[in-house]
Amino acid sequence: MKFALVCFVACMVLVGATAKSISGDCNWACLAVYRPVCGKNSKGETRTFSNDCYMAGENCDGQNDFVKVKDGEC
Repeated sequence: MKFALVCFVACMVLVGATAKSISGDCNWACLAVYRPVCGKNSKGETRTFSNDCYMAGENCDGQNDFVKVKDGEC
């Protein structure tokens, strides 16, 4: 039981340490889970994001307008 608790705490520390916080007016944090999505903005640029959360964080300050084109890398 103690081993399971230690593993759980270690995982939570690891997740907290690898979560990305996006700066600026947006207070956004994403887990570092790799589930790639391909996004495209109104300029026609495509970019692969680590997951949906990272793409939403990129858009949150209004400087970008990426939308999901597909799951997976571009």
